[in-house]
Amino acid sequence: MHFSCYICLSVLRGRHLLGKNSFTTNFILCYQHALIWSIIRYRAKGDETKEPPQIYGSNPIEVAWTVIPIIIVFTLFLVTTRSIYSLDMKEAGLPQNPFNLH
Repeated sequence: MHFSCYICLSVLRGRHLLGKNSFTTNFILCYQHALIWSIIRYRAKGDETKEPPQIYGSNPIEVAWTVIPIIIVFTLFLVTTRSIYSLDMKEAGLPQNPFNLH
């Protein structure tokens, strides 16, 4: 028997390390079932050989859904960096503003 088939059957029988977690096994089986069903259900028919007309979107909307997430991620990066830096300074016992040493 092929090695991958052996692993697959072992997982289904619960003998393999991956099969110990029945939730994972059931999730994978449900996912594979849904994937195979959608491939069969929504495949192209014989008369659908030509390409449908292409519709182009709105450039401002496309720019917005690209730029807004970048701004959100950059803002989260700045907030996280500042808070981690301030925690490190407090733990090290260093002054909060190193330029005001007396």
